[in-house]
Amino acid sequence: MASPLTQEQLDHFRQRLLGEEADLIAERDGQMEQLRAYTSGTDESNEDVEDEAGEGTSTFERERSLTVAETLTAQLEQVRHALARMDQGLYGICEVTDEPIDIERLEAIPSATTSIRGAQMRKRL
Repeated sequence: MASPLTQEQLDHFRQRLLGEEADLIAERDGQMEQLRAYTSGTDESNEDVEDEAGEGTSTFERERSLTVAETLTAQLEQVRHALARMDQGLYGICEVTDEPIDIERLEAIPSATTSIRGAQMRKRL
């Protein structure tokens, strides 16, 4: 089944996805830079850490940066997956049900690759 969207709609969503991709890369890179600063000891908050509370805060911040970076990476993969489906002519078609994804869902979540029904079915598996 070919994409149910018009070329104009596809162009619109491609631009949104490319913008989201760029934003996610910049945000992830920022988190990774913070993580490198924490682990290399160059972060100003690590300079005078002498007590356990300070060390605990530093560890928490490192873990938080790592978790955020991992979440951003997963979102980036989803955006790239949606772009790949677009290149294959499958954007806007549910991966689970092979039915068209509602345009309202794509407007809300351009990287969606399942319809609401398909997402519910996937959760049950």
